[in-house]
Amino acid sequence: NLFVADFSGNKIYKIAPDGTKSTFATGLSFPAGLAADSAGNLFVADSGSGKIFKFAPDGTRSDFATGLGRPFGIALEAGGSLVVADNEEGATVRYSATGARTLIFKSDFNTPQFLAVEPAVHQLLNISTRGLVMSGDDVLIAGFFVGGTGPVGTRVVVRALGPSLTPLGVGN
Repeated sequence: NLFVADFSGNKIYKIAPDGTKSTFATGLSFPAGLAADSAGNLFVADSGSGKIFKFAPDGTRSDFATGLGRPFGIALEAGGSLVVADNEEGATVRYSATGARTLIFKSDFNTPQFLAVEPAVHQLLNISTRGLVMSGDDVLIAGFFVGGTGPVGTRVVVRALGPSLTPLGVGN
């Protein structure tokens, strides 16, 4: 789904993959930045009220953060924290998944509005396994994992030894 903030209309629209447009939320006060997490929650920077609202997948609204000057840009970090550009305060703050606030920095920025967080790079978690390979129930299956949220299209190279891998398209 695509969510669109109608800043002056004080609404959030939801556009389904088939192009169907519906009103997702009303009664807002100049909604600006939007961010969605992997659980399907939608965070809305409501700049007129100085709040960050959290909408559950069923549309239920709750206050996630209050007391901001004029939140505009928001972005989710890989660990689940929400970063907010507070336009009125000239500050950038981080909220943990539980809502704990940390000031990242405050400066003489002239009304920060938008921000982005770089995705975490992939991380190699396990590279090799060694063991006695036999037959039947004593067959060893080995592999490795690559984790992270790096850019789409990242390549993984697998090298293996063994004559029985050639029919599978894996060379020695």
